[in-house]
Amino acid sequence: MKQSLFKQTTNVLFSTWMMAILFVLLGMGAAVATFIENDYGTSTARVLIYNHLWYEIVMTLAIINLSGIIYQRKMWRSKAKFIFHISFVVMLIGASMTRYIGYEGIMHIKEGQTQSAMVSLEPYIQVTIVDNGKKYYSEFQKEFSAIGDNSFNYNVTFENKNLNLSLDKYTFAKKGAATMNLVATKVTIDDESQVTKLVGQRGAPGITRDLKFKNNINVYLSYGSKQLSVPFAIKLNDFQLDRYPGSMSPSSYASEVTVIDKANNTEFDYRIFMNSTLIYGGFQFFQSSYDPDETGTVLSVNNDPGTIPTYIGYFLLTLGLIMNMFDKKSRFAKLTKYIKGIS
Repeated sequence: MKQSLFKQTTNVLFSTWMMAILFVLLGMGAAVATFIENDYGTSTARVLIYNHLWYEIVMTLAIINLSGIIYQRKMWRSKAKFIFHISFVVMLIGASMTRYIGYEGIMHIKEGQTQSAMVSLEPYIQVTIVDNGKKYYSEFQKEFSAIGDNSFNYNVTFENKNLNLSLDKYTFAKKGAATMNLVATKVTIDDESQVTKLVGQRGAPGITRDLKFKNNINVYLSYGSKQLSVPFAIKLNDFQLDRYPGSMSPSSYASEVTVIDKANNTEFDYRIFMNSTLIYGGFQFFQSSYDPDETGTVLSVNNDPGTIPTYIGYFLLTLGLIMNMFDKKSRFAKLTKYIKGIS
């Protein structure tokens, strides 16, 4: 009975119709997320689609489904078919690595200055508790959506006491209006509660609020990006901005930088501009924007271990399609013979 149930389960999980359903869900999710992002912003699309549990479950099931189909049907006997199907598994694994391991940040450098610090693109609720001279720090990754439920409830234990953070009210920064989201947060220590308004957004440090509780307990609370660092430094030698002739509108801008890696005794110059990305030490640096006074640059920093698996997946997909065209046993070859037979 147990074996029969297991077989039925695997037959359903590793079926081609299940694969079709899962890929349709992934595609529809990405399509809906595009419209949501256009109307409500990136954070809402991430909360409701890309970072939501349902999308993660669908992606995991898709990896299991494809792997099971490849194993059950022994697709390695046909190189073209195997390479084509395994490419999707590799791409999905790459996407999962990007989701769970990769991270992004923003680095601001003034001309002549050297920088190794950046702020995370992901927003966090950060809380520091000072109790009798001792500090306790906790952070909670939290992104808010313009629609849906934004409630949260976090607990921090310190000195046999408990601090509870919960949502009191959330105000979304509408497109073209306010630039910051407003999060009214209720902070409770034992039987004492206070409500404070946190102002912050994705990709920018938040404003710190100082709350004083009884027994000489101070709580410092903020919402926004946290400080990160890279294991080497970048010096901005010169920021260059070109404009269209007879106009103040910028046509292109670039950053002349020097990478300084003392740990590996490495130093070299590089020019970062829109179509030239600095890749070093597992990080990618993109030219993002610049200071209004044109004396500094803003670089988008990406540490994504899923990039290589994803590119490998694309390569395997292309290779599998090309090999399938020359495989005499493929459906493409059978259709070609059929068309020749009726013409």
